[in-house]
Amino acid sequence: MSMDAQAWLEEVAQSCTSTLAVLNRKAEKTKEITEGDQVMSEICMGYLYLLYRANEEGLLETVEPIGTVLKDTLH
Repeated sequence: MSMDAQAWLEEVAQSCTSTLAVLNRKAEKTKEITEGDQVMSEICMGYLYLLYRANEEGLLETVEPIGTVLKDTLH
């Protein structure tokens, strides 16, 4: 995988982690979770899980473009 693709995946992972932290602090402060916050939380957790699984399966070590690898793997 190219350094650009790796850097992009890591940046998105960091963004998801930061977003989850913000949503968690908000929920602790307000003692409620809005539907929008719940959806965003699920999207972020889903991305992080998929990134983890792709890494575990060795999909991120390939020289093919990540879109091709994921399309072939997920279908």
